[in-house]
Amino acid sequence: MSNDCAGFSIIESVVSLAILFILVGIVLGSIANTYRATAVSDNTMIVNTESSRVLTTIREDLLQTSSNFAGQYAPFIHGGTSELRFRRLNGFSASTGRATYENEYICYNLDTTLHHLYRRRRDLGGTEIAGSRWAVGKSVTTFTPVIDSDAGNITITLTTTEGDAVRDDLATVTRVVVITPFNID
Repeated sequence: MSNDCAGFSIIESVVSLAILFILVGIVLGSIANTYRATAVSDNTMIVNTESSRVLTTIREDLLQTSSNFAGQYAPFIHGGTSELRFRRLNGFSASTGRATYENEYICYNLDTTLHHLYRRRRDLGGTEIAGSRWAVGKSVTTFTPVIDSDAGNITITLTTTEGDAVRDDLATVTRVVVITPFNID
């Protein structure tokens, strides 16, 4: 009688399973790294697009104002953060030859809880006009307007962030733009 057994020994089985687990781990790790790289890339595109769009909106509003910083800008602190307030050009008076301005302020303010940058209108007394508030940008973590009346420009620093550091897909972009209104009154 022969006592021959066909098949793998226990050691051969353990080695085969170890090799299989190593290969599966390499494949899953590769998939996870690809996902993470894709998520970071997607988030980077989101914050780049968002910050460009927000700054374009602010720039378009500011170019409709004056380089006369003394009369048309009202730096204002609201809710612990700075608010950029300014009046837009309405036209020119033929009788005086001077610019005329809207009877309200355009205001940009960051909600630090929701990370939304809001654009709203306020009357000359500072009261928000009903129905005028809308979110210009989301994922905005810092908004810092600086009015330099000596140089005749407004510098805006805007940081947008998307993703999560825990998931390792965080993307942050900080942009600085200097805007010089060209209307002279």
